[in-house]
Amino acid sequence: LAVLATLTMSAITAHAETAKPDKLTCQKPVKMRGPGNMIQSVAELQTIIAWSRSVTIKSGDQWAQWHNAKAKRVKCLRTGSSQYFYCELSAIPCAAQQHVAAVEQAKSSKAPKAPATFIEDAPYIKKDAPPVIKKTSRNPRGRKP
Repeated sequence: LAVLATLTMSAITAHAETAKPDKLTCQKPVKMRGPGNMIQSVAELQTIIAWSRSVTIKSGDQWAQWHNAKAKRVKCLRTGSSQYFYCELSAIPCAAQQHVAAVEQAKSSKAPKAPATFIEDAPYIKKDAPPVIKKTSRNPRGRKP
């Protein structure tokens, strides 16, 4: 049993020594205020998700990884007599240099454009068109009025 424990620990140590994290390239800090929630941890998570979406839209997926961000600061407070927590967040988006280089290379090459990943990027959707709301004339039980 002692031999097995020793072998396991040496394997973990060897893996930790060989696994080197990617070097990160960082941008300017992004600040944000998230939606309110009665549960502080949920309000914090919603703010982090909003930060990630905002960074994705501005810079791309490779920059929006919360675990790569630097100088993360999240502050949640209840204001006045409100039952809701509101969180303010500041973090510096960072991406692995190899991912940034790959994206830059793809942009500079004459490779065909990748398919749309967001609805906003889809060519068949008018960006300034009002939402379509379909009205049905049937009542819930299916009888004619």
